[in-house]
Amino acid sequence: MRRIALAGIFLLGACSPFALGPSGPSPLTPPPGWSVRVAASLRVTAPNDWRGPEDLPTQNPPGDPTRWLVFRDASGEQVATIMVWPDATVDTIVATRFQGLLGRDVERHGAITLVDAEATRPAAELYGWAQWSGPGNGAGSYECRHVLIQVATVVADVIACGARGSAASTVSVDQIRTQDRVAIRLTKAG
Repeated sequence: MRRIALAGIFLLGACSPFALGPSGPSPLTPPPGWSVRVAASLRVTAPNDWRGPEDLPTQNPPGDPTRWLVFRDASGEQVATIMVWPDATVDTIVATRFQGLLGRDVERHGAITLVDAEATRPAAELYGWAQWSGPGNGAGSYECRHVLIQVATVVADVIACGARGSAASTVSVDQIRTQDRVAIRLTKAG
């Protein structure tokens, strides 16, 4: 039943709400303490204390993300990642990339509307768990929240994850608020 509900949410065809960009003032003014950076043909508004983005081209096969934009805090810890899929739609990425993970690695999902500074933007939201391990520093699991948005012919997956530690960690309310502010302001550069 859960898979049927997801299919009903995301298989909206040409009428997909994800095809819409942000509504309201355009472009949105960066909040105080934020600035605009350009990478992978995207205009990304992010907190001034974030380093990056580090623009990592991938060697993935067709249909996979072609770029990873990685942001880090002052200590070097990763605070957000944006995966970029060219020539794709949110509906297609959710149906082909995340559908098989439901109930296993992805536990919550659905269509949401991002709201900030009198602007709104449709998005798909997914929560899932990942594991990490490293030599000499143990292993653990952490929750990640994916917010997928349509930016022209590109899908951007803005990802925030809980801290990597010995205990399971979840995405904080502050991380979600920041992630939503990044996602709602994300536009095509130029």
